[in-house]
Amino acid sequence: MGCRDSKVALPSFHLTLTRTSIKPLDDFYADVERVLLMVQSLKESIDIVVDKFEVVTGLCDWPRRSLALGLLAFVVLLLARREGKVALLEVQFADCLPGVILNEKKLVQGEVIVYHSWLELTDFLDYGVRHLQELAPAVARFLPLARTFPLQTFPSPQSSDLRTIDYRKLEKTAEDNFARVQEACEVLSRVLSGIKSYVTETVITIQELANSQDLTPLIKLSGRARKQGLDSVPAVMRECGFDLEQLISTRRRQLAAVDSPVETI
Repeated sequence: MGCRDSKVALPSFHLTLTRTSIKPLDDFYADVERVLLMVQSLKESIDIVVDKFEVVTGLCDWPRRSLALGLLAFVVLLLARREGKVALLEVQFADCLPGVILNEKKLVQGEVIVYHSWLELTDFLDYGVRHLQELAPAVARFLPLARTFPLQTFPSPQSSDLRTIDYRKLEKTAEDNFARVQEACEVLSRVLSGIKSYVTETVITIQELANSQDLTPLIKLSGRARKQGLDSVPAVMRECGFDLEQLISTRRRQLAAVDSPVETI
């Protein structure tokens, strides 16, 4: 996908296991492929919604920035178009996904596109983490089985018509398949870790917004955006992205220092 090609993306994997003509073993390999195909399909769906949100918010551009920053840039644009008046937003901040609830009837078309992209993103991230956590135990179970199950399934050369060379081919196939399953499991771990990091950063930001009693820093940035005539989220990201990052970083250092509940962004 275009947006994420030049940046860090969730790793991909396409698993194909070699069959052996031993039905119990081939059935096992088919089960492994089916579950990992579900993981890959889910990962690709999440990639699509992440990519879409990065496009509409300007996160595609360097430097690499968190998804949560796209939300804050969107809020700054909304405030800029309403002259910094929070009441005109008709917004509710919740401390759980999606975090920001807007009255769509009060949004213009471009704002609706960004808002829908955010809703789709948070929905997929929430679903993706839960579903991957359900699949992870099955995948973890496959790894030791991919090592031991072939040995339990192979007929021994002494008790079958297998030639020694054929038996060695079966062993080689099982070893190769195990290596592929092992690699797929490692990739799954990185995929799950990447998606969790998306969710963690996003949830922290919306919790800060939900608990914020002072939006002054965002209102000040919206005033600057209004004076500069910034008319899109990517434009706000280009001009204010660094300030938003500093704002988040400073606030979190303050919170860590006092170990107190979040009060402002």
